[in-house]
Amino acid sequence: MGFHPRLRFAPSPTGKLHLGGLRTALFNYFFAKKHHGQLFLRIEDTDKARSVAGAASSFISILNWTGIKFDPYVDHLGRSFPHICQSSRLDLYRSHAKVLLDKGFAYRCYCPKELSPDGLTPPSAYGGTCRSLSRCENPNLCGKPFAIRLKVDQSLYEDVQNKLLKASFRDLVYGDALFGYFKHVPADPILLKSDGTMVSLLVGWPTYHLANVVDDHEMNISHVLRGSVGPYADVLGMACLYSPPFVPL
Repeated sequence: MGFHPRLRFAPSPTGKLHLGGLRTALFNYFFAKKHHGQLFLRIEDTDKARSVAGAASSFISILNWTGIKFDPYVDHLGRSFPHICQSSRLDLYRSHAKVLLDKGFAYRCYCPKELSPDGLTPPSAYGGTCRSLSRCENPNLCGKPFAIRLKVDQSLYEDVQNKLLKASFRDLVYGDALFGYFKHVPADPILLKSDGTMVSLLVGWPTYHLANVVDDHEMNISHVLRGSVGPYADVLGMACLYSPPFVPL
């Protein structure tokens, strides 16, 4: 059957396509062509606050001009798309967030400062106030706005740390890798963000951490060629039992 990789180029429409992004697209394209694989274009437009009108269409025009040919993506219903926009797949991310909640890998966070539209919190700023809260035990929480956070288990991080500190994490370029930022456990990252009004999973918007991992899984991406990433993607991927080979560029 041979080796037929599935890759994606996934820019965010927050401005103009820069040379680093074009370089990443070319690496993905050449890798896919060399191995008779597929390359998909995915527009990661879930950050409403930073998205720039017209940026996505500008990306597509520039990429077409370079001669990069993207493969149409066919979903599980047999529908074909020239490219994917994450903003059109919100139900998919919300359903995965619910699965993580049901399995105990995530929790509702009711802290007012966590309900900002960008869903960003400095790693040291969150103390896990809502990790053990239960709506059954706290009926006053019903109807209150919330965000969804990944519950990063201390033992899971210790396992990740041990793996990395023993230099057993391998990427396809550098081989054994050690990432120092894993030595300190960061805060539980937000998966579904809220504008302060989200009282149901049906209206939450995903952060990059969730949408990126869910899409790579749903699209059966076999290799990720992109810039270096932080620990959140690795830990969330482990929680979802999905982690494709990584190639830092």
